[in-house]
Amino acid sequence: MIITHIHISDRFEKMAGELERSTGEGEKVVWQARDLIARMKNGEDPAELPRQTRHGEQRIKNCRKFALKGGYRMVTIQAGTRLYLECIGSHDQCHQWLENNRGFVPAPTAGHRIVPVRPMEPPACTSRREPLEDEYEQGLMSRIDEKTLRMIFSGICCQQT
Repeated sequence: MIITHIHISDRFEKMAGELERSTGEGEKVVWQARDLIARMKNGEDPAELPRQTRHGEQRIKNCRKFALKGGYRMVTIQAGTRLYLECIGSHDQCHQWLENNRGFVPAPTAGHRIVPVRPMEPPACTSRREPLEDEYEQGLMSRIDEKTLRMIFSGICCQQT
């Protein structure tokens, strides 16, 4: 399902900030989480992203746990076209949050920063005959004749079909 908005809870922001300040490993974990979040913001389907835990999460409907460096986790919940980032921390912290919030149903609140998702755009189709911008390349192209091209690409031009 397409995600249209990402809701980042105040709790998630606070936990990420504490983690980032705690150790060098924490900073790497937060960078890894931010990379996953950026990919989601750019329209990638969270279900298709790597690093999800093997056994999923059954305590909360549509919940996904992402395994980060050093045994850390990021907990997300999808509700319709909205994705909620609720918890980031050690395995034990996330386990405790999930236990305390068993059956949790996320909803937009004042305690969330809402980020719109940009849908992924297919790569723009480029013309096969692009103007040469580099003067050096223009000079080379002006010196190549058909005979030279046939010699270089003889395998393609003279193939027996």
